[in-house]
Parts: sequence; C-alpha cells; structure tokens
Amino acid sequence: MKVSLEELLPYGSWRTGQKEIAVKVYDTVKKGSKLLVEAPTGAGKTLATLIGALKGAKEEGLKVFFLARTKNQALTPLKEAFNIARKGLPLRVAVFRSKKEMCVRNEAKMLNYEEFIEYCNFLKKEELCKYFSKVMTAEEAELSSILGGYESPLEAIKELRSHGYCPYEAFRRWGAKADLIIGSYPYIFNESIREAFLNSLDVRLRDLILIIDEAHNLYDYLSEAYSETLPLAYVKRAKKEAKKYLKEEYELYVQVMETLTGLERYLSKLRVRQEVSKSQVLALYSDVKAIEEASRLVALRKREVEGTPLCYLKRVVRFLKALESGGKEYLLISSPNEVGPKLTLQCVLPSVKSSEIFENSRSVILMSATMPPKDFLIRTIGIEEPVDEVRVNIEAVKRRRLILIATDVTSRYKEREESVYRRMAEYVTSCYDALPSSSVLLVVAPSYELLASISRNLRGVEVIEEDESTKIEEVRSRVLSKLENKVVLLAVAGGKMVEGVELVEEARSLIRGVVIAGLPYPEPSPKVLGLKRLLEEEVKSGREAWEGAFLIPMLIRVKQAIGRAIRSEEDRAAILILDRRALDKRVMKELRELSEKVMTVNDLVRVKNVFKTFLGGA
Repeated sequence: MKVSLEELLPYGSWRTGQKEIAVKVYDTVKKGSKLLVEAPTGAGKTLATLIGALKGAKEEGLKVFFLARTKNQALTPLKEAFNIARKGLPLRVAVFRSKKEMCVRNEAKMLNYEEFIEYCNFLKKEELCKYFSKVMTAEEAELSSILGGYESPLEAIKELRSHGYCPYEAFRRWGAKADLIIGSYPYIFNESIREAFLNSLDVRLRDLILIIDEAHNLYDYLSEAYSETLPLAYVKRAKKEAKKYLKEEYELYVQVMETLTGLERYLSKLRVRQEVSKSQVLALYSDVKAIEEASRLVALRKREVEGTPLCYLKRVVRFLKALESGGKEYLLISSPNEVGPKLTLQCVLPSVKSSEIFENSRSVILMSATMPPKDFLIRTIGIEEPVDEVRVNIEAVKRRRLILIATDVTSRYKEREESVYRRMAEYVTSCYDALPSSSVLLVVAPSYELLASISRNLRGVEVIEEDESTKIEEVRSRVLSKLENKVVLLAVAGGKMVEGVELVEEARSLIRGVVIAGLPYPEPSPKVLGLKRLLEEEVKSGREAWEGAFLIPMLIRVKQAIGRAIRSEEDRAAILILDRRALDKRVMKELRELSEKVMTVNDLVRVKNVFKTFLGGA
C-alpha cells in the first residue's frame, strides 16, 4: 500500500520540524542506518518518527519496535499509532509491559525477574499454568475480539485476565503478526529476555526498526541493567539454604560453605563506599562451576519442599560468574548502607554489551528532547558511525524562554553553608511572588540534602517537596488541590518528578517558572570517576573525559528541568539558575541554544520584576 507521509498525518498540518523528522526517519529506514532525533517536548517528534518509520517498515516488510522507558511513556506511541491507522494505514499493534507485571499468578510478586522467568518456564514445561494453556488453545478470532481494537493496555490486560488468558502470551501471539510492537527497554537490552522474546515471535534484530524513546536516559539505564549486586543478606540466606539442602553432598557442601563464609567475612568488613579490588573477591573461591551445580541442586530441592523457585545461592553464583567475565568496563564497588553492606559489579561502559544490538538491528532511531552529543553516545553505549542527526531547535520556543543567572550564589560543595541556603530561598520566594495565580514554580536541586536546606529556609510559600518515597500521581493530585493560589514544587535533578510529572491543564503547562538551585553536576562517585578514567584512556584528553563524566550529564539534567515548563505552543517560562558556574563558556553556549534572553542578576527585586514582566502575558 503506497501512501505519502502527508497522507498519514492525522492532523491538519505539520508542526515546525515534524516533516523534517518524518522524512529523515523514512530515509533512515530505507537505508538501514542510524539516526538521532532531538526536538523539544510538545514538538510532536513521536508522531513524526512513527509516521516515517511505519511507512518505511511497510514498504520493506519490517517491524517497528518502539522502546519506552516507563509504562506511562508507552501510552503516547500507542495513541499516535491508532491515529495513524485511522488515516488508512492498516496497523496491528502489540503492547508489552513487564512479563512479570502482566502475570496473573500472585506468587510472581515475590520473585526477582530472572527467578520469575525460570518459574514461568517451569510451569509451562510441566503444563501447570492454566492461563498459558488457554492462550495456546484459543482461536485467533477469540484473541482478536479483545486485542483488535483496544486503546488502553491496562484495559486489554484486565479483559484478558477476566477471560482466563495469560495477558503476556496473548499479546505475544498477537505480536507475531504485529506491524508495531511497543515495549520497555528490557525486551531488547536484556540478553536473555531479548532472545526468548524475539524467538517466540520468530523475529531477529535484523528484521526490526528500533525506536528508542528518552534516549538521554539510555547510558544510565544500561549501566545499571548490566550491573550485578551481592548484598551480605543474600550470602547469609544462601548459607542457610546450603545447610538445609546440600549436606547430602558433603564435599560439595564444604566447598560451598567455605566460599560463602569467605564472602560473608569480606562483606561484613565493608565500611566505605569505594572501588575495591576484584582479585580479593576472586581469591575467595576456586571453582564457580561447582558452586553453580550446588545452586541447581538447592533450587530443585527447595522447590520440591517449599514450592518456591526463590534461591539465594543462585543469586550468589550469578554475581560470581559476572565478576569472572567482566573486563575493565566493570568496576567492583563496596556500598555500606542501612540494610547492610553489598558489593556492586558496576558496568561503567555499557557499550561492551549494547554495541552488538545497534550493529545487528536493521535501523536504530534514538529520540529525546535532550539528546546527548553523538560522540558521547558512540563512546558510552556503542552506537557506531555512520550516525545521522536531526536536531530541531524551534526559534519560537527560544523566544518564549527567559534565563537569568544569579552570580552571588553557587552549589559548589566547598561553598555550601547556611547563608547560601538562605539566599537561595530568598531567590525562590522572589520568583514565587512574581508568578501569576494558579501556577507552579518548579525548584530543582542537585540532591535531597540541598533541597531540604532550601526548604527549611522558605517562608510564606505553599510547598510540595519530593522525597525518595514520593509518587508522581500523588504530586499531581496535591498540586491541583492547591492551585487556587500557586505552589512551589521542590524536586531533585534527574529524579522522578523532573523525569515524569506532567502538570498540564487545558493543554497548557502549569509550570511557569523554573529555579535551578545549583548546577546538578554528578557527585564524584566511584562510578563517575571510573567513567572519567575510561574515557580518558580512549580519547587521550582529560578535558573531554571530564565533560563526558560531569558536564554532559549536568547539562542534560538542566535541560530536562527547563523542558518541564514548555508543553505547548502557548507556554512561556522564566528560568533562574542559582549558580555562578553557569557563566562557564561551555554552559553559556548551551543556555543560548535554549533562550534568546540570557542575563545575569544578583538582586532579588530585579529578579521579581523581570519574572513578572516576562510572564505578564502567560
């Protein structure tokens, strides 16, 4: 079916930059190459990317796999896909959440993902799961009656459960013939999940056009996904399992207990968060294969006696095998905390594993409103040249932003003191006073500690403060309940509020002002310092390595925070940066890409007046 890009546009006309994105994506699919797409939030990049990708995929006989980081972020491509389908492009769409999350069985909740997959496979093999069996014997028409017209994944999952179907397997059968698959990152970036999932669809990476949303998060996601942890608590529980289920194999039992006792002693002595020697841990055991065989026996016997596949000895083995195989891209880090010490085998350069995914896929399209530089992505996640780029910088958006930089404060660690916190709080109050009613001032700090220090100095303002237990839905509800006047929302840079909260009413952003309470440079943790060291080994430049480890992540967090305030073509936003380090020429260059108006201030009254004047038409 031959259709033009324009014929697939569900709305009256292209937004600024949309057609450029659609054409570039279409050309990328036809060439089988790679593309970075950057455009501001609200520019319609998801729709434009899908139009170009789906048109190209239909012509080339390929599937589009849209990877979303969160469940909520998967709703936008689903909505836009149905809008495109209404324009006459026949589409079959399958949406996958976490297989564990989709599972009907209550016992799934107690397992980690790897254990759940093993348990699921066991139930299917032994024909013990009635939900799976019902899907396998269902007629195509039965599943089509539920999945043929859904627009909400939750409703579809609920409907499948009510009919006694395994939702994951139902979507998998549907997905085998789908034109568009929407799923979370692990479906492609977790090797075991990817192989099982694609094999079940009879699909290979070379058959897929990958669209990766929120690609600015990809380095951090992959770094954590490819890491392994070993808490002291796991070792202690593994010892109990061995004592209960392994004594019949005395020699094996002794070997396992020696290893676990050595690990327990080592972990118990950890007091500081720091990089530690891999060789010290490797010296605690001699034969991981023997311990792996022991874990298999323990898991089997534990399942027979207790009816659970949960096996801590298996978790220990997984860590030890990763430790043995990990190269210089992995650091071993000790992390004492309130629940007990642990070791983390931290993947610092995920490119060691992810590069093959980008290399073997037919086409790869990375999307973000705050895309990192191409060179950074090449070095850290392994997307290789040739990589094309389309970066839409909408001049109208720049005109609707004002950026002020306060030159008399900084969040530099050595200069943090109570007088600085008070001054920052005074600036926040000035911005708050300048805001129109029924609006939100978003205040973003580098850490919870700095956030709390500012919060305790605020007077006479309505405050909602993020902490580590805050839920996005609760924040939105609380903000809306207090909007008779105005609200200060205190959040942490890179946290879930800045990443995920949508404060929009009647298609306009409620956030009219943003205060960056200190430039959110990453802390010099073992992971960040390890990244800097490895980058310097590669690029032979201390400056470029520092930028990759510290400057680029900071700028992404600043752009994310600023981006929360512009969600439509009518929105205006005033931004105040409380850190004189923003005057650095590298930072100023990026800020001038965001706004035509970048000014310095050191006076509370001037801040209030400039904010009020600029937002007067908001």
